[in-house]
Amino acid sequence: MLLEHPRVKEAVCLVTGQESLERSLAAVVVGGAEQSELRSFLSARVHPSMVPRRFVMVDALPLTSTGKADRPATARLLEPGRV
Repeated sequence: MLLEHPRVKEAVCLVTGQESLERSLAAVVVGGAEQSELRSFLSARVHPSMVPRRFVMVDALPLTSTGKADRPATARLLEPGRV
């Protein structure tokens, strides 16, 4: 759904948190949309539990040598103090 937003070029959604009570969705997004705009867009289309709690805007997603999204490197962007 997030990729259907006209101002989102690329996005990766990840589950953060180790313990079940700490787990939440986070999205790393390439594009010019604001977090509030993305939250509203998704809230109108998906169940509230599927709307990421956190959005991190980046210029480009980390890629593997084969050109796919590097999920472990993307997860490191969500670490405290990184973005």
